[in-house]
Amino acid sequence: MTLSARLTRPCCRQSFWAVLTQAAFSFIGTEIVAVAAGETQNPRRNLPKAIKRVYVRILLFYILGVFSIGLCCPSNSDRLSVTSDAASSPFVIAIEKAGIKALPSIINACLITAAWSAGSSGLYTSSRALYSIALNGDLPKVFRKTTRNGLPIVGIATGTLFGCLAYLTVARGPERVFNWFT
Repeated sequence: MTLSARLTRPCCRQSFWAVLTQAAFSFIGTEIVAVAAGETQNPRRNLPKAIKRVYVRILLFYILGVFSIGLCCPSNSDRLSVTSDAASSPFVIAIEKAGIKALPSIINACLITAAWSAGSSGLYTSSRALYSIALNGDLPKVFRKTTRNGLPIVGIATGTLFGCLAYLTVARGPERVFNWFT
């Protein structure tokens, strides 16, 4: 059966769009380089370096990481499921199978660091975007307010307030809240 024939069936069409929507979030983050370019000293020299480092990080952390976990975690493990608890993670399964006691704590520290980094870069880009939109006249003038150092304080406060919406997941569950926003 061809791909176009499969996509005409309602269940496959819905699955295709659901996966496409989820996969689109994997590409978020490339705009950070463009936003940072506006505040970079000597962007002609520093931006190519930064872009090359992004590709190296993607190769090392995502591709090689997933490949190595794929080699260590059996695909027929009973613990692999579609639930969202940490015990069903292939990383946890592979680490426990290897019998390494300290590695789960190290992995958790890396994940917390990565989450903190993602949050701070999101706050950085959202505050700069709100400031730029206000300079164009498409947002109220209050978003043009900056500190003496040029920090868009109202944009940061707005981004922080929207970041607090993440606590909705505590009461309703991450999948449900994520689907609300998508």
